[in-house]
Amino acid sequence: MNKKETKENKGLRWFDGKRLVASLRSGDYAHAGEEIAIIQCFDYLTKFSQQKILDAGCGQGGTAKFIQDQGWGLVTGVDIEEQSIAFAKEKYPDVHFETSDIVSVQKIFPSSTFDLIILFNAFYAFPDQLSALKALRLVAHKDTELMIFEYTDLTAGHNPLYRDDDPKKTFQPIRLEKIEAILSETGWQKILFIPLNDEYEKWYTEFFEKIKIKKNKLIEEFGEVQYGKAFKRYSEILGAIRTKQLGGCILKAKAV
Repeated sequence: MNKKETKENKGLRWFDGKRLVASLRSGDYAHAGEEIAIIQCFDYLTKFSQQKILDAGCGQGGTAKFIQDQGWGLVTGVDIEEQSIAFAKEKYPDVHFETSDIVSVQKIFPSSTFDLIILFNAFYAFPDQLSALKALRLVAHKDTELMIFEYTDLTAGHNPLYRDDDPKKTFQPIRLEKIEAILSETGWQKILFIPLNDEYEKWYTEFFEKIKIKKNKLIEEFGEVQYGKAFKRYSEILGAIRTKQLGGCILKAKAV
């Protein structure tokens, strides 16, 4: 079996799928907007070089590295995907990374709390969002800030991409009326909600154009099947954004 064939059986949330996305986003980012989005989120957050930050669902480490390099805190990245964490540890040795399911994060940090917990396009992929927020509250103190940068569901029902029947393919964007109740139940209080619907449309339009423009290079490196998955997935996301079924947001909360 050749190199391409071994990659073609993996989904976009596996290591090679994340590498494909990162190759289009000018860094090891799995979230929309890349550095612009990070800066925009931190406009609403505390910036302090010695604060302890947890990047929950950190992927391959680009976001954690960027934040730490800005002097906004000492970052620890956690992700369930072991190969991505190994990649992040090797590429960004000055940032602390651990492999863990978010619901088990207290086992990794039994005596630690964080001043700021961030999630960049990770929350939608958690099969059990309630348990995830409960677990994150266990590694927070009473003044901890929580920032979720995420897709939002703008439909009256569930948007066409919604899926919760397979943990490996979960797609549960934020519904404002639901997330407030979940936050309250898990020891968090919503502070602000900033819609980013126009920004998401711009970012995903630009990203999808890159997928089309770099087709041959992506197929050569990742295989036709993996490219096809990326094309289909991001075409669906962009379509849902353009038809106002899917949007984006910055959600800030604090521990209570």
